[in-house]
Amino acid sequence: MYKRKGVPSIKTIEARLGACISHEHGEEIKMSTVKQIRKILQGAFTYMGIDKALDNCNKLLHGYGVEAIRDNKWSNYYHDIGILYCNMGDTYIDTIVFDTRKDKFYITSWGAIVENEQKRFDV
Repeated sequence: MYKRKGVPSIKTIEARLGACISHEHGEEIKMSTVKQIRKILQGAFTYMGIDKALDNCNKLLHGYGVEAIRDNKWSNYYHDIGILYCNMGDTYIDTIVFDTRKDKFYITSWGAIVENEQKRFDV
């Protein structure tokens, strides 16, 4: 089976989202949930697959929906959407982020990405 490149490792997912997962699901199933998240992200190959993967991860994390941040670039599919992320209720809480320009998933806060690329996001 082909797997998407540029997906965070199990170790990274556990380190950055482990506390959230333990809080929502309990310590005993944390690793199972971490592995589920990685498998979901690895299987996201199309635009629709990426959207579905983020929706599924949002449900696992008990987030507040998938949100978008606009930037100053343009593409035929995403138009001016620079990143998509699972909303965890706080700008600086680590979450699952998909950078539409780099075609890559990250585990970080969306606030950190915007701060590090201020020109791109017109901040």
